[in-house]
Amino acid sequence: MKRLTFYPSMWPVPYKLDGASDFFQNGGRVQELILNSSSSVAAEVSEMNLNITRFSAIDDKGHERIIKDFSGKTPVTFKGLGTGHFIKAAGMVALEPGTYTTLRYYLNNMDNSFIKSNGEVVTANNIEFLDFEIKNGLIINGDESLEVKLWFDFAPFKLSSYFKTLTDWFKSEKMLVEDWPKVVYNYL
Repeated sequence: MKRLTFYPSMWPVPYKLDGASDFFQNGGRVQELILNSSSSVAAEVSEMNLNITRFSAIDDKGHERIIKDFSGKTPVTFKGLGTGHFIKAAGMVALEPGTYTTLRYYLNNMDNSFIKSNGEVVTANNIEFLDFEIKNGLIINGDESLEVKLWFDFAPFKLSSYFKTLTDWFKSEKMLVEDWPKVVYNYL
């Protein structure tokens, strides 16, 4: 019988595949929350760039509990589920036990923008706060892990958004002339 030598360091396990990212210091499993924005402001939005001043949770009785205050400008980018990006939020255990239905982000009045699914960038500096509903709610008993993963359920980018700079160039005044064939001119 032939001997096979095994070197465990030869085949390292990638960090994401070993499940370590689903656990934190105390060994508790991380809770994952999917957040939806039902406001008409966030319709067809695929990404948000926001300057957050305060972060709070609203329970099922309508009481607001402050999770964290931020000093000055705190730029944060929220991306949709399809991108694989999430935000780790600490301090959720500091909330009183109960059922929470909404997370509220208070915004600074500068440098806020939304990127729509077609690639259009819209400034959003006149919004005081944004509410995100927690899918299936968040129940705090007091024995949960210290952190949670926040996933945002936004509209995915459309294929045309990747060609937005090219189509904008064609729509510029230099390019739009009556000499183009009518099929092309009507399409743009």
